[in-house]
Amino acid sequence: MGAIVLSRSLSDFILDRVVKAEGFEELDAAGIGIPCDTSILQIYVGGGWFKVRAHLPRMGDLGTILGRRVLNKLTLCLRGSQGRILLAKS
Repeated sequence: MGAIVLSRSLSDFILDRVVKAEGFEELDAAGIGIPCDTSILQIYVGGGWFKVRAHLPRMGDLGTILGRRVLNKLTLCLRGSQGRILLAKS
């Protein structure tokens, strides 16, 4: 997956107040095409800023999902028994 998929409410906020869609791309989710508007955004995660291509689905609501391009730059510690995800400082 790309950098970030935005929830419906966050997509609406971004499109209404921050930026306009710059392009279109269809995401593949287990063989199902999800039509998305795209924009380049600066996001702040784990103490750092990342310039990413954001996917804003035109239908449905997948929630906000950080994709592989962002996760590869972070170090996460999964504490399953505690139900926690910790972000390690680098």
